[in-house]
Amino acid sequence: RSSGLWGIGTHHIHRIGFPYRLGCRRRSRRGLCRAPVHIDPDRCTDPGRHKGRPLRCTTDMSFLEIGCGTGHCLAFLQYMQVNEFLGIDQDAELQSVIPASLAKNFKTIDVWKLFEVGAEIKTFDRVIMLDVFEHFTVEEGSRLLEELKRRLKPGGAVLLRMPNASSPLGLQYQFGDLTHKTAYSPGNIRQLAIAAGYKCTE
Repeated sequence: RSSGLWGIGTHHIHRIGFPYRLGCRRRSRRGLCRAPVHIDPDRCTDPGRHKGRPLRCTTDMSFLEIGCGTGHCLAFLQYMQVNEFLGIDQDAELQSVIPASLAKNFKTIDVWKLFEVGAEIKTFDRVIMLDVFEHFTVEEGSRLLEELKRRLKPGGAVLLRMPNASSPLGLQYQFGDLTHKTAYSPGNIRQLAIAAGYKCTE
């Protein structure tokens, strides 16, 4: 597969297929096209129905999306009637793109600010990073997973999607963007998760 989606829980990590589609999903980050958020209900599928999905998401859980871009995933969570969710992105220009209905669920902040001494400590059931984790170095990725582990509620999990460097089809996505700092395959993302203190099974 050209891309991989991994669920990293406090007790497990699985590589799984992408569990839902959001119609045209354009990223605003790194100079790419901005587009208004549009959710097509006919194309949305419930992550809860995805075969092999380890995350067991429910609407009463709390979600954090890091690098939320124009808010497509946030709109999906809203559409699925999730009560508590927050998206963060360091791009201040997104304030003018995020729909008004999602404004209260969006914050412009650098991810490392979440972990500074004195910052508000909030925990989440699920943390989502779609096409974001590869923009960190290995050292940064390890630190990020360690910090997030302390922000997870009991039974919490981290959901990652990035280009699959072990797939010939995935290499064009990994190396087609100069801001990608690390190439991941199912094997080395599992190694990184274990090093960050996660218990992993396949």
